[in-house]
Formats: sequence, C-alpha cells, structure tokens
Amino acid sequence: MFAVLEIEEYQRGLIKRLQRFFESDEPVMSYCTVKGAVPFITIRMKAKRSGINWGEVRNVAGVCSQRLLLSGDIEIPEGHGVVRFKPTVYRAIPLFNSMVNVMSDLDRIGDLNVTVLDRAGALCDRIDSLLDCARNVTVLTDNIAAYQTASKRVMDNLGAALVIYDYDRPEIADNVVFADKYDERLEKCKVVFCPEGAECARNVIGAEEIEADEFVCQQKPDFVELFDFVAALYEYNGFKRAAEYGFGRLIFNGYEIKPEEVGEMIRQAK
Repeated sequence: MFAVLEIEEYQRGLIKRLQRFFESDEPVMSYCTVKGAVPFITIRMKAKRSGINWGEVRNVAGVCSQRLLLSGDIEIPEGHGVVRFKPTVYRAIPLFNSMVNVMSDLDRIGDLNVTVLDRAGALCDRIDSLLDCARNVTVLTDNIAAYQTASKRVMDNLGAALVIYDYDRPEIADNVVFADKYDERLEKCKVVFCPEGAECARNVIGAEEIEADEFVCQQKPDFVELFDFVAALYEYNGFKRAAEYGFGRLIFNGYEIKPEEVGEMIRQAK
C-alpha cells in the first residue's frame, strides 16, 4: 500500500489566523479506491508557520512514509524517514508494450531478432507478446529463474524458445534492443527502446504520456504525475491492469516520432 500526501500551505493574515483558531490542525486520513486495486491512503495535513512537520508525516503515514506520492514542488529533507515514491519495476512495462505494438503493426519480419535487458525480471509475464513479432528473443537478466519459467510457458503455448543469459553479459549481438537502463553495450545497436539513462543517446526510442483508463485518471490527485500514480498502484496495490498500458507518444532525439516511422527504423535495423 502507498499514501498520497496533500499539504495545505500555511497562510498568514488575521482572517487566516482566526480560521486556524476554530479549525482542527489534526491530519485527516481517508482510503480511496481504484477498481482492481487495493485502496490507497490519502493524508491531508496543514503546514505550520515553521513549515512541514516531517516527523508528524512519518508517524501518520507509518510504513507508507517510505512510499509517498506528493507534489513535485515539495522537497523532502533527508533524515526524517520520509521517502518520495519512485517507480522501479514498472518503469519498463509501458514502453515494452509500446514497442510490441509498433512491431505488431508491421508485416511479420521473419528474421527479426530482439534482445531484452531486464535485470529484475519485470517483463517475464509480458515476453510472450514479443515472440508473436520476432523470430528470436534473447533475454539478459539477473532473474534467471523467472525467465526459465517464462521460457517453458512460451514453448508450451507458442512452440518458441527464449535464449537466456546473465544480465552483465558483455556482448549484445542484435540491432533491435529493449533495455531497462542504458549502458555502453548499447552504443552500437541501431534501435534501442529504453525508459531510463539515455537522454543523450542517438539511437534510443523513449516515450511520454501513459495511456491509462479513465477511471484511474479520475482518482488521481491533481498534484501527482499520472505515471507515478499508475506505477504505485501496480507496484504496491496489486493493480494488474496497469501491465497492459502503453504510451501515447514515442520520442526520438527529443521529438515525437510516429509509430510507423519507428517501424521503418526497425525494418532497416534487422
């Protein structure tokens, strides 16, 4: 479970002082639901004249103080046991789905080989969809056991096999790659789909604007980024539907690129 923290700023002035006299300063907690997920907590607190009481935030949020969603304008100081939520395993999933969507719109490329770098094994339940588009898929991962299970599944269901190596294998043979994080091994690849660490790379496809269900968007607080909200629902609240989401815009060299243009890049790279 995670928590959303909403802070009411301290406002000066006589009228505000009178209002504070009659209003409670106690934090207000409530549970909010998104269909298909465990409820998350919303905490509403008032800032003091001296600022935000982060010790109180920690005490009120409990275990959720380690995974808080809050406005990006608020800085959390170190040493108070309060941590802003940052997506981890979910970062790769929507971009992987967007890559598969691009490939599935192509006429089948019989000799297309794709390498997937997935250190944690976040994509092992989605890898089947890629084998509908590519002839051979090689996976580099630290979660060998999860991908061995996935390999057996795709062999039983699709008659295909995964080639699995350790994540730190030095060589990447394929020109089309999905990587959970960019590193120097990818510099010679022609098309790399990557959600992190590739801001200056010339060969990387990124993405923006996750496409979530309307009922999810309606529950998202205005001051929270939609991607972070969806990721928290997926990572902590069991929202499995999020694993099917993709992005609305693909980005190449800082500019939006059409899916069919990305598809042509893949054709030329194979």
